[in-house]
Amino acid sequence: MPLPYRIVTLQLITVLGVAVVLLSSSRFESLSALAAGLVCVVPNGYFAWAASTARSGPRLLGQGFAKLILVMFFMAGTFVWMKPAPLGFFSAFIAVQAMALVAPLLLRDEKE
Repeated sequence: MPLPYRIVTLQLITVLGVAVVLLSSSRFESLSALAAGLVCVVPNGYFAWAASTARSGPRLLGQGFAKLILVMFFMAGTFVWMKPAPLGFFSAFIAVQAMALVAPLLLRDEKE
């Protein structure tokens, strides 16, 4: 599996883990964590797919911009319609974003 897909998979596992941990606090905190996962993982999954198919720099840059727009719209929609619990939402959001930085170090190929 290519590295971008493995990073998104690790992000999904991270958000599920945060949601399970927050389930001990309250169900709404856990649902808020899952909403943060939706806000992050879906656009990152799109970008992982786009990065694996793009062959030019400008096109990849445009797809990265589209990913940021998707995150912005998903986050705005989540805050308007769901009004998530701040602890659950932002703890999962930060954990997923941190995993995007840490995952390439954890998922290095043995060939390198």
